[in-house]
Formats: sequence, C-alpha cells, structure tokens
Amino acid sequence: MAILVDDARWTFRDHLWCHLVSDVSLDELHAFAGRLELPSQLFHGDHYDLPEVYRADAIAAGATAVSSRELVTRLRAAGLRCTPAERKAVKAEQNRRRGDHAAKPGGLTRLVWRTHIGVHDHRFDRLVEHYCEPGRAYHNLFHVDAVLSHVSDLARAEADEPTLDGAGDEGNGDNQASQATDTANRIDLGAMMAAALYHDVIYDPRASDNEAASAELARHDLAELGWEADRAATVAVMIEGTAGHADPPDLASAILFDADLAILGASPEHYERYRLGVREEYSHVSDDDWRLGRPRVLQAYLDRPHIFATTTGRNRWAGAARTNLEQELADLSADA
Repeated sequence: MAILVDDARWTFRDHLWCHLVSDVSLDELHAFAGRLELPSQLFHGDHYDLPEVYRADAIAAGATAVSSRELVTRLRAAGLRCTPAERKAVKAEQNRRRGDHAAKPGGLTRLVWRTHIGVHDHRFDRLVEHYCEPGRAYHNLFHVDAVLSHVSDLARAEADEPTLDGAGDEGNGDNQASQATDTANRIDLGAMMAAALYHDVIYDPRASDNEAASAELARHDLAELGWEADRAATVAVMIEGTAGHADPPDLASAILFDADLAILGASPEHYERYRLGVREEYSHVSDDDWRLGRPRVLQAYLDRPHIFATTTGRNRWAGAARTNLEQELADLSADA
C-alpha cells in the first residue's frame, strides 16, 4: 500500500484541508477512500480533498504522512498526476451523474456532520435513522447528500454573484472583489449545512408541521452540542422557510431554498425519479385526488416570477425546471 496524505495547510470555508493520494493506482486510492467513507464529491481526478478532521483517521488506517512536495513528486513519478483540464473533466462527469442512485447514500452527510457539526454520536445516528425510515422514496439520504452538495456549490458561486436579484455591481475589479468578500463573510456555511442536514429529518406526508418539527429538533440538538442560541435559531428559521421556499430573508436562506429545489431543474431522467418518489411517498392519496392536488403545487412554482432565489440557481436550473414542471402538468392533464 502506498497511500499518502500531506499536511492540512489549505483553508476553505473556515476549515483546513489536505490531500489524499496513491502512488500506485487510482483503484487503491478509491478503495482506501471507501474505508474512510469519503463521498465521491471529494475526488478530483488524482486525489481526494480531505478535511483536517479526517487526517488522523487516514493515518490510523495506514496512510503515510508526507510533505506536499513529496506527495506531488511521487504522484508525478507514478504517472498519476492530472492536468487542470483533466481534473475539470472529472468534476464535470461527477456533476453529470449527480443524483445517480447507484452511489452509496449518506457519504456526504457523514462528512458534513464531522466537518461542521462534530463527532458522530447518537444525534447523528438518529438523524440517519430518520432519513432511512420506510416509505422515504425521495426524502432520504440521497436527497440530503444532493442538497448538501448544492449548498456548497451555490455558496462558492454566490461569492462571485453577491446579489439575489441578479443586479450585480458593474464597478471596477476592486469593488467586485470587495463585494465577493463581503458576501462570503455574510454566509455562515456551517449554519447552512446544519439546516440542510436537518431540513427533512422529520417527514410524514400526512402531517403539516414537518418543517417546524425538524427545526425544533435541530435547535435542540445544536444547543446540546454547544452552539450559541442565536446561531441555532438561525438554523431553525432556515429550515422552517423550506415549507414554502418563498421570500428568503437573507442569502443563506436563498441558497438553502435553491439547493432543496434544484431537483426541479434536473435532467428529465432524474426529475422522473423524483416525481415517482414523491408519488410513492403519497401513496395514501388516491389517483383522483393526486391529479387534483399535484397540479396546484406545480402551478404555484410556475406562477412565480422566479422559481429560484439566487442568480446562480436561475442560471443553472430555471429553464429546465419550467420544462419539467410543464411536462408533468401536461402528463397529469392527459391522465385525467
């Protein structure tokens, strides 16, 4: 085995990161990453980005600690070092496959909890148990992983697109850089990740208070973990807002809402999987009642000036979302 890990020296979103590689083969690297339960989103063509909190686990599992210079040197000598273009292609393929249910669910959920919340304890186990409850055909760990991934991507993108209405500043570069920094400072990524983790933890299709119950559990757990009351309350407010995904009070809420609704702008294949999953969750509703009620939900989104709250969300998903929603409406009308 020749798994290497360097020092955690790279800062991103208030966390230190290091790199995990193999100087033998990518198969060896992926197998080792699987034992650490690292999500595939952390793979970048020739290495895994590794949060500092996982570094000790990697070394305990057999990775050798080396300097960053030695890590790159050995990677190049093995012929495994990727060019920037090759790494970009890998990420593009991962984005194309996002939502593929052949992947193991919960990997990103586990990583985000460990990175932003704390050690895996009974609270994490309970959260996972909720998302694995029978009947969750859509609102499960696959969905949580997807929302977490979208939150991360949107938070990064919105640092360069600081306004919610798309009216970006057209000033000089220094002013734009200042805006981006200000936006990043206004985003509490840890709070957004906590809200994403808990936003559907309580889910009963027959109930009307799922978001309120999820918010209360999040507030309770985070308080026990030592979070300040105001920060835990912010998480609860974001979760409660996902009941309607309307009028986000701040950028963090807008990012969470868009991440939760991103499935509306997915490929037709993934949207169909979502549609069937939701219908399965509402199997207690008769077909006649479904054909009556579901169009109201779909039309409500179509009637909005904007389905998505962030500039990035609109640019990425708005067109496909309207196409998907209109197609489902047409299908429901044809079945009537």
